[in-house]
Amino acid sequence: ARLLGFSHYYKGRTYYLSNETGKVFEEIGEALGYLEQFGQWELVAAAYNLMAIVSVGKGNLSFAIEYYLAGLKYCKKYELIEVESRIESNLGSLYMECGQYSDARDYLEQAHLDYKRVPEEERSLASLTAIYNNLALCYMKSGSLEKAEEYIANWRQSAKRILRRWITFM
Repeated sequence: ARLLGFSHYYKGRTYYLSNETGKVFEEIGEALGYLEQFGQWELVAAAYNLMAIVSVGKGNLSFAIEYYLAGLKYCKKYELIEVESRIESNLGSLYMECGQYSDARDYLEQAHLDYKRVPEEERSLASLTAIYNNLALCYMKSGSLEKAEEYIANWRQSAKRILRRWITFM
């Protein structure tokens, strides 16, 4: 039964990646019970994040917020810092798109703080770059140009690090 949770979760992710969003909810819904039963809290939080992302894509923003908040609840309870940072970043982006810049800044700044708490070997430069990008946009849209410039500079440094890694990989 333990493997059924993993199986349904990754099947749901696969459907998400192949843009079969209707099947995502079927599989993730099946996965959640098993994942909770066996204490796979990181996957539970990631599952709620995935359902929120799909909900945003379908225009169901209120459901998306509920899913994000459910995921955050598990992150905080079980100290899942990396997933928490991702969910906060996604929530910040959603609030920014809705023009709620104060809420957006709060979530994005918290995502940045949590990102810094993730062990270095587990960090994603792409996630950091997205956080900097969204913080710069958020501050720019709310008229705080000096703060936006600060995050643009941070974004440039992060992007350069990604490029160096990519060139080294080639």
